[in-house]
Amino acid sequence: MLAADGEAPATDLGPEARQTTAAVRELGELVRGSLELSADDAEPRLAGLWDLIERRLDVAEAPAAAPVAAPAARPSLGARIWSWLAGHRSHVATGLLSAGAVAGLSMALGPAPTEKVVVKTVTVPAVQPTVMTGSPPEVESMELIGGSGTVFTIGDDDGDGDTAVIWVEPDEVDPTEGI
Repeated sequence: MLAADGEAPATDLGPEARQTTAAVRELGELVRGSLELSADDAEPRLAGLWDLIERRLDVAEAPAAAPVAAPAARPSLGARIWSWLAGHRSHVATGLLSAGAVAGLSMALGPAPTEKVVVKTVTVPAVQPTVMTGSPPEVESMELIGGSGTVFTIGDDDGDGDTAVIWVEPDEVDPTEGI
């Protein structure tokens, strides 16, 4: 490669290496010639671009009078949001497109929705009818002030239940009372 680049003398090489060196040099000339032709073809198209770049450089180098600007009012919240969306619209659009693609794929590749009817047989225990039976109260102790009491039960003729009676007698009975 040093001999092909002209950095080493080609006389030190053998006959096979000289042929390789000559082929590499010829290939280099062909590539350079092809690139020069491509550059010549592109020159008319790039001429307008170079003119534009030169004009912009001239405008940037020219001293401009510093305009006195009034302090800018802070834009509203809506304007700031719109400005942010305008600057990041590609990110927002990419996110929306990705979300739509994922939703579409999950709907297309996911399991088909099926209706599932579940029938369960439940046995309900039989309900016994409630019968109200009367039973007399059981009085364990009774405290009366100024009298004495008696508790007794009277049986019912129909057999529906017994009735409890609490009889209270005062300690001092006035014989004239009640006449």
